[in-house]
Amino acid sequence: MILREIPIEIGKLFDEYNDDISDERRLEIEGILTKLEFDFNRKADYIADCISGYGAKADFLDQEIARLKRLRDRNRKHAEHWTRYLSNALMMKTEGAPLETEYHAFSFRLSHKVQMAEDAMIPKEYCQEVPAMLKPDRNLLREALRRGEEIKGVWLETSQNLQIK
Repeated sequence: MILREIPIEIGKLFDEYNDDISDERRLEIEGILTKLEFDFNRKADYIADCISGYGAKADFLDQEIARLKRLRDRNRKHAEHWTRYLSNALMMKTEGAPLETEYHAFSFRLSHKVQMAEDAMIPKEYCQEVPAMLKPDRNLLREALRRGEEIKGVWLETSQNLQIK
């Protein structure tokens, strides 16, 4: 019997237990109720252990993601360092002329990046409009709703969360 069926079965047995039944049946029901209570507790404990296991796995994955991000960033820094190193060495050797080796071809290309001072006065024709985006602040909304304010299309939803210790 699965966990959620046990309380239903217990309810049926309690209903029968409260009816006018023989002492023999009453003892039989008590034994079944004891077994169902034990099964329920055992299954609830097993599920709680699973939840803890999944939570621990999620925590481990968060730590692993953070570790991998650090590794990624470190590798990017290494790549940038070696790119600058090779670029400087090639510039000194070839003065910017292309170079071909057995495995690679090296050359320099020009790129242009616009830089702006913080106080730059950019004419309007060189600007693009970016629509402002308003993001609802859920904490402020929750406080307003708890104070009794009514906000169209917004409501408080209460849920009961399982806590396992």
